[in-house]
Amino acid sequence: MTDVLERYPHWHTINHPDNSTLTILVERVLETFLGGSRAGSPGRELLRSIEAPVQSELARRLDVTLRPDATDQWRLGYGPDARCIPHSEVVDAHLDYYRHRPELVSSAMRRYKERIELLGLAP
Repeated sequence: MTDVLERYPHWHTINHPDNSTLTILVERVLETFLGGSRAGSPGRELLRSIEAPVQSELARRLDVTLRPDATDQWRLGYGPDARCIPHSEVVDAHLDYYRHRPELVSSAMRRYKERIELLGLAP
């Protein structure tokens, strides 16, 4: 999937790809295990409609080009019902959550050590 993510850097969050990315993944799995088939649209957003901002500096480190409409806000939903939340509000909520669960931080630092270093996020 690296080739897809390099051409179409569009993720709702780092671990929640959009439907188009999931469709390609499903088609590749079907090809590998069943000799091929087309994946149809489920008619709704599978992993909810949450889109995270992507910092331009991090995109450069990953050597991807951002969509023109990338913002510094999180978007929940689509169209007129979409709601935007400032990135700082999401960060504050996450920090509060992890402040009360230090064991999760230690585990994540071990698990994602390579990615953290690649993105220059290590302290």
